[in-house]
Amino acid sequence: MNEDLTTFIEPELEARLVALVLGEASAFEQEELERIITERPEARLFKNRMEELHGLVDEASNPVNAIDWKLSDERREKVLSKIREEQP
Repeated sequence: MNEDLTTFIEPELEARLVALVLGEASAFEQEELERIITERPEARLFKNRMEELHGLVDEASNPVNAIDWKLSDERREKVLSKIREEQP
């Protein structure tokens, strides 16, 4: 598939595909959209891009393995004591 494909998709179809990606499409609508995606490569490309975007947004807003960037109490006290020493 040519990833550089940028043909026009009707706004109504875009909305329907976004609903599909978000899991908001009915079973009947899912079947109809899958048929359209099979027939129209630009619809498939748009859906794939929306899935990627949705995944990135989800990952950015809900980091599963977020690292706790806080210093331990011991290290924090060492840093603060150094800062206090350097103040006149």
